[in-house]
Amino acid sequence: MFRTKFLTARFVTAFIFVLVLSATAYAFAAANTVDASRAGDGAGVISGYNITSIVYTHVSGNPTKIASVAFNVADKDSANTDSDKVYARFTDASGGAIPGVAWTTCTFSSSKYSCSFPSPFVDVVGVFKLQVVAYNAVTNTAP
Repeated sequence: MFRTKFLTARFVTAFIFVLVLSATAYAFAAANTVDASRAGDGAGVISGYNITSIVYTHVSGNPTKIASVAFNVADKDSANTDSDKVYARFTDASGGAIPGVAWTTCTFSSSKYSCSFPSPFVDVVGVFKLQVVAYNAVTNTAP
C-alpha cells in the first residue's frame, strides 16, 4: 500500500511538472509575432524581340576589325522599340565566345541600339554570329 501511494504521488508530481512546463512553452510561443508577408508563383509569355537593320562599323582604315554594331530592337508582340537592357557579343562557328571579346552593353539613341567593342576590336575572321540579349527589367515592389 505504501508503494502505491508513493508511485501515485510521484506520478502526480511529474504530471503537474509537465503541465506547468507545457503551459510555459505555450505562453512563449503565443508571444511570438511574424510580420505579414507574401509569396507566389506565376508564369508569363516570353515573346522575344526582333533584331533588324543590323549595321557593322569597321575600324577606320582596317576592314578586318569590327569596332561597333548598331541595330533596331522591337517587341515581337508590339511596336515597342526601347528595351531596358541590351547586350551583344560575337560568337564563333561552335557558338562559343570569341577569345578576348566579352559581352558589351548597348546604348539606345536615335531609335537604334549601338554596341561598341573595345580595342583591339573584333577580328572579322573569327566571327560567325552576332548574339543579342534584350530584356525589360521588372522592378519588384514590396507588399
